[in-house]
Amino acid sequence: MTDQAHEILGSLTGRAEGASLEPLGATVMSPMHLAVENDLWLVRFADGEAAVLRILRADMAADFDAEAMIAGARAAAVAGAGPAVLAHDAGHRALLLEHLGQGWRTATMSDLYDAGTRRGILTAMQRLHRSDAVGHGFDALARLMDAIDRAEQAGSPLPDDCGWLADAALQIGEAVAARPAKAVPCRNDGASSNVMLHEDGRVLLLDYDQAGMNDPAYDLGVLMAEGSVFEDEAMAWLADVEPQARRPLLFRAQLYGALDDLLWAVRTARHAHVSERIQVEFRKYSEWRFMRARRLLADRRFEWMLRTVREG
Repeated sequence: MTDQAHEILGSLTGRAEGASLEPLGATVMSPMHLAVENDLWLVRFADGEAAVLRILRADMAADFDAEAMIAGARAAAVAGAGPAVLAHDAGHRALLLEHLGQGWRTATMSDLYDAGTRRGILTAMQRLHRSDAVGHGFDALARLMDAIDRAEQAGSPLPDDCGWLADAALQIGEAVAARPAKAVPCRNDGASSNVMLHEDGRVLLLDYDQAGMNDPAYDLGVLMAEGSVFEDEAMAWLADVEPQARRPLLFRAQLYGALDDLLWAVRTARHAHVSERIQVEFRKYSEWRFMRARRLLADRRFEWMLRTVREG
């Protein structure tokens, strides 16, 4: 695998000679989400410069669009929301990024409960939202329905209530469509491990594998799902987005969070069945995301949430 990465590095930069590559951490699905979709390499060039090489794995290529990933990463870099993009190649599904070195660390779920960290994440996210439009869209509901079809075709075991969950997802789609939002460039990713924190308070966002034009409430909702359990915690995310936070935005974001949970749950259920990487805990991760989605979709307030979003 190192030889292939070295070859791709040469294609990207023409500077592979004398460069060293080492894996940037092990693949971990749970509790952190690291190096699952991409092979990550720390590159040290002959002149001492460091960079990070990301190569989308072949077994993940059907779930992600390399051109959209590159467009999102470049938009974020220009906006100051993500690391600089040094080189890219959609054919190789590869990105070469600025290496965030001394002073930077990966965020954890507990960091998302810190008010200062939340503000930093939201500020970076809003910079991306204000950037120029990218040429790709992101439709989570369409992706979910496609993921269900592909899981069923592969014979992947899905939970008995998958039909009910899919119907709830369709209801969410109908509710948000009743009050369409202006689409902006979004990351569409809420994993805490894709947030980088600097000791001086700076925040950058990583992983644009699902980037595309979308409702900005989706970006908010996936972060809420990761960084809140109770409503007061979810409301804390809204404080810097909409000072006079209203329930339609809260519920819209929370419903999107559940939709994203279902997408990842079904997607990883299929990978648990078909992937050769048996050391990756796809099944465990899938069950967790199904469980988190059910927590909201089975809530007795679900119909009220849909009605509130439809009515604005």
